[in-house]
Amino acid sequence: MKRRAASAPKAGGKKVKEEPTDASLAARPQISVQGTVDEHCNPSSGEVHKDYDCILILTNIKGNNNKVYIIQVRDENGLYCSCSRWARVGEKEKFKCHKFKDLESAIKDFETKFSKRTNTNWADRWNFESQPGKYTLIEVEGEQDAEDKLDHVKEDVQELYIKNLSKKQIDKGKDILEEIEDALNPNDKRDLKELSSKFYSTIPHIFGRKTPPTIHSKDIVQQKKKVLEDLKKLKSETKKAQEEMTVTVPHPVDQN
Repeated sequence: MKRRAASAPKAGGKKVKEEPTDASLAARPQISVQGTVDEHCNPSSGEVHKDYDCILILTNIKGNNNKVYIIQVRDENGLYCSCSRWARVGEKEKFKCHKFKDLESAIKDFETKFSKRTNTNWADRWNFESQPGKYTLIEVEGEQDAEDKLDHVKEDVQELYIKNLSKKQIDKGKDILEEIEDALNPNDKRDLKELSSKFYSTIPHIFGRKTPPTIHSKDIVQQKKKVLEDLKKLKSETKKAQEEMTVTVPHPVDQN
C-alpha cells in the first residue's frame, strides 16, 4: 500500500485527515480477497462499494485459534448491505448480511466490525499494525484464481490459505521470521508461540483442526523463508504467463 498524502494543516496548526480519492484507491493494492462481490454470501448480487472489502486473520497457538473474518459493503440497486463471512481457516464459512436503506449506515456497520476485531479504525488501515489478540488485516494483489492455476509449480505453497498476498505482506512475514530466528537465541526471552501466531496471522496457513505448530528451530524458519521465496517466484511466473497470454494488437496505421 502507498502512504497517504500528508494532511493539510488547519488554522492553529492542527491537521485535517484527507479521505483517499477513487483514483488513489485504484492505484493501491487490494486489501480484499477478490475485490468483487463475495459469492459465498447470500445474496451474492450487486457490487462492492469502493474498497469496503477486507480479509482478517487471527491465529493464536495457545488457544488453538486460526480464524478468518471477511467483511464488505455492497450496493444492491440502492439497497446497501454490510456482509460478513467467518470460519476456521480452510473450512466452510458461515455468513450474515445486514441490509440498510442508506449507504452511511452500511459503512458504519462495516467500520464498527472492523474496529472491534482489529482495534484499528478503518480510516487508519493504510498504516495498519497488528494488535495483540486482535485480527490482522491481509493485503493482497491480483486475482486468487490466477495464482491457483500455477499451484502445481510449487508444492510447498499449498499450505498457504491465500496465494495472492502482496509483496508488502510477504515482506512482513519475512520480518517476523527474522524475529523468530533471533528469539531462538537461548538468552532471548520472547515467546515463540506468540511470535509464531503473529507469523501465521500475517501469512495465513491451513492447519485443519490441528493446533498451529510453534516455529521452534532454525530449520523450520528456513523452510518458511523458502515458502515465501517460492510464493514470490510463483507470483512472478504467474505474471509472466499472463503477459504471454496477452496479444498486442498493432495500431491500424502501423499495420498499413
